[in-house]
Amino acid sequence: MGAEESKETRSVDSSFMLVEERPIPEILFDPINSRAVCAGVGRHLNMRRKPNDIPTCDHDTGLIYEVLTDKLCIPGDNVRVLNSSRDSQYPATVCNVEDSLKVAVDKIGPGGILLFYFSGHGIRYGSESKAALVAADFVDNQRQLITARNLADALVGLKERSSQLVLIFDCCFAAGIASELGSILGSLGFKVCAIAACSAVENSVCFERLGAGFFTYFLHDFMSRTKPFSCLPVKSLSEYCIPLCNAMATLVLKEDGINHGQLVDASMHPTVITTQLQLDVTDDQYLVSPVSDEPDGPGSGPAQTSKAFQLLAYQSPEDFMVDKAWSEQVSLWLNTKAAPSLRVLKEGDFLKKRNLIETVLCLMTRSVAMLTAAKQPKLALKPNIFILSYFRMVELLLDLEPEAMKGSDDYMALTILYYIKGVVEYLNKPLSQLGKLVDLFSALSSDQTEMQIQEKTGQDEADGGTTTLSVLHDLEHTIPKVPVGFDDLP
Repeated sequence: MGAEESKETRSVDSSFMLVEERPIPEILFDPINSRAVCAGVGRHLNMRRKPNDIPTCDHDTGLIYEVLTDKLCIPGDNVRVLNSSRDSQYPATVCNVEDSLKVAVDKIGPGGILLFYFSGHGIRYGSESKAALVAADFVDNQRQLITARNLADALVGLKERSSQLVLIFDCCFAAGIASELGSILGSLGFKVCAIAACSAVENSVCFERLGAGFFTYFLHDFMSRTKPFSCLPVKSLSEYCIPLCNAMATLVLKEDGINHGQLVDASMHPTVITTQLQLDVTDDQYLVSPVSDEPDGPGSGPAQTSKAFQLLAYQSPEDFMVDKAWSEQVSLWLNTKAAPSLRVLKEGDFLKKRNLIETVLCLMTRSVAMLTAAKQPKLALKPNIFILSYFRMVELLLDLEPEAMKGSDDYMALTILYYIKGVVEYLNKPLSQLGKLVDLFSALSSDQTEMQIQEKTGQDEADGGTTTLSVLHDLEHTIPKVPVGFDDLP
């Protein structure tokens, strides 16, 4: 839902007309009498295999705790944080989440609100394709889910206290879960405001290097620019996050689940759902001057650029041939998809933040790798294609923000990790068959300027090149994870 649509009134669930998208209010409350429960499930404690771990979720709860205590003025003792750390006092299990909500309901005072935040996997289940939150005690074939009905049962005492409920879900299918819970509670006369990271059919996306889910990152950034005040500015917050989340998701390409082999954007549209809310609309001027995160340090790239071109000098002549069709398709994606997204981030003053620059470069690099591999697999294995792609992405960034690339001299080495990851992911090739790309990574990651890789250990099966065993080992164990969608679990 675009920000311009937020003023419309339309039913989200036709079977419960109480649940609607309405003019979004700012919610006033008494912070001393308010309570909050924050649950982050970055991993599932009882699973033998960990294919669906989300490295950012436990950290997300820390960001929200900071918002609640520093900006919304809720006392720290009034906030319970549950996560999936093995030494956590409160693991985010089904039982602990429900019990924590019941305790919070019992302690809310006059004028207080109850805020429940969740970051982790959202999942569809059952023949009706309902959505639920996945708890930390999830076990294969014994799904421990936090359903809308579970939450409604835990929150039933809230009605007697005439308190408002605020839900913030950063997970896949977030609006679906929020809508179902809002339908149940709304039909009982509850006052609910749900802020969902994405629609009922979308995936929420996070990125390890950013250290947070996209939605939680921008929510925290917005609130960090506000003056401390016992008010949740839902309208301003949603209008701020919607274009930024959509811009970041546009940089992530994924395979279409319906049309196999077709690459599509990982679309992500934060949504707000309200039911029976007290409309305490306040002054909309919350933002103070944006805090610039100016990077420090030397300019980026001269040494790495030199290394990259020296390495190219060792390649065979055919490696320098650039396919016109590839050049056109990459340029088209950069101009029609990446550029508009970067402009949105530029308007929010994010292209001076080092972690955002790293994230943007990594996302674009992986998407270009997948785009190339999907159309011309052999071309994707050539180092010069990565280097030319990198330069085009940097040109695009510098055109929007001349200071963007200052502060780090390892951007190229970082992004080739994600290029390799994208190629491996799409072509399903082992790293041993990406010899020249691995050589480039080794060269860019080394302090040496010579291009000869020491301790060569044998012929590469794909192209006769050589690779270093230690480099392959490091890549296999340290390639950062791709952007993670909180997808359905197997």
